[in-house]
Amino acid sequence: MSSAPTNTEATAAPEVTPQQIDASCRIPLLVIFGSSAAWLIVSAILSFIASLKFHSAALLADCPFFTYGHVQAGAFNTLLYGFIAQAAIGVMLWLIARLGKTTLVQGGFAAVGAIFWNLGVTLGLIGIFLGDGSGYEWFEFPKYAAPVLLAGYLLMGAVGGFTFAERKTTELYPSQWFLLAALFWFPWIYATAVALIHWYPAVGVMQSIVHQWYAHNLVTVWLGSIGIAAVFYFVPKISAKPLASSNYALLTFWFLLIFGGMGGMHHGMPVPAWLPALSTVMAFMLIGPALAFVLNLHWTLEDDYSAFNSSVTMKFVLAGAVAFFAGIVIQAFGAIPQVSDILHFTFFTVAVDKLMLLGFASLVLLGGIYYILPRVAGVEWPFASALKFHFLLGITGVLLLVLPLALGGAQQGALLASDTGFMDVSSASMKFLYISILGDLAWLAGSLLLLGNVKMLVYHLVKPLVLGCVTDSKKSKTREATV
Repeated sequence: MSSAPTNTEATAAPEVTPQQIDASCRIPLLVIFGSSAAWLIVSAILSFIASLKFHSAALLADCPFFTYGHVQAGAFNTLLYGFIAQAAIGVMLWLIARLGKTTLVQGGFAAVGAIFWNLGVTLGLIGIFLGDGSGYEWFEFPKYAAPVLLAGYLLMGAVGGFTFAERKTTELYPSQWFLLAALFWFPWIYATAVALIHWYPAVGVMQSIVHQWYAHNLVTVWLGSIGIAAVFYFVPKISAKPLASSNYALLTFWFLLIFGGMGGMHHGMPVPAWLPALSTVMAFMLIGPALAFVLNLHWTLEDDYSAFNSSVTMKFVLAGAVAFFAGIVIQAFGAIPQVSDILHFTFFTVAVDKLMLLGFASLVLLGGIYYILPRVAGVEWPFASALKFHFLLGITGVLLLVLPLALGGAQQGALLASDTGFMDVSSASMKFLYISILGDLAWLAGSLLLLGNVKMLVYHLVKPLVLGCVTDSKKSKTREATV
């Protein structure tokens, strides 16, 4: 097992201090992370309403905007684009600056880009409630929201690219490989999907192929790259131990890029038979790099998990790493034709999506926010004790959402395979959905803790500035009166 270089921050003589880097990120990251926390609340509320409507169709039945389809699509897309994607961009910008030992280049453009991004998410949510959604899961925002989202990302991505170019280090830390790939991956896949689904619609089954290709690349490659980069940074940083193996990190990197975007084509899709077969092979090819990823972390910690108890960020990122590995393995075995035929059109696929989006991406990004935001703001978390409670709520929410839906999906598949009537299958699976509501509640409670902490942190940051301005104004008036 080869030894990787230690974190770049420790190997190169810094030309700027970490405090200066954090200060350069302050305004854009406050906008990005503050908006992300707000969208997380919106998503959690809509998800809870959707769960209630699933059991009580009469809830909000008099309001045509709040049909189950609208609410569920709004919850999913605000989680994906409002919180996860936006927070991922914020973590990516901070890591690029920190690992490159340089201040964020033209950070004001990143703040403007974040405003455009949030405007795009808002337009997309309004469009979904007006019935203008595309109908493609993971890509349901209407076409008039797409240019605004893309413009916002290009502004933020350009800041990340220029900052990477201005780095003061020559040797790249493994996290930087993933970040550089992610920087260019999203605009490529998003622009391609927008062009072939919205602007110049592909013909026939090609639309389904483009849709699945985009969704799998978005989660597995783009979010996977940023999530792995964050884990490879925070685990060695917090544990004060170098990453165990750069070779294993390199294997994870190349296998993720080469094979990560070729999955997602399930058996039974109206596509040529070789596509689902190829997708299954690619899904199994990802088990190796996922295993290399978690083994690298295990070897880095050297069987010493004391940092897990002392750092909330470590709790979040390690839990997210485990969820990533579990999600990759489950997706691979779920792609086997005999398994896919039974489980694909059940709650099982929803459980896998929850595992990747909430268990992996959201937990890792929450750990990143809890580590980064007090440093860029220069203010400690006002309710520090709430961080551990949020972790417990987050883990509880993920487990209560993933496990019941997975078990319910397995039962659905078994009953459908035995030619049980549809209504009987639906009735049998209801008990699992009742349990999943508790998961939505736990996730909503944790989201409220995050938003409250962020709001109070911003308040403690702004309060001295406001008081200073008021004091200066009073002194000025006193001098004028004296004169």
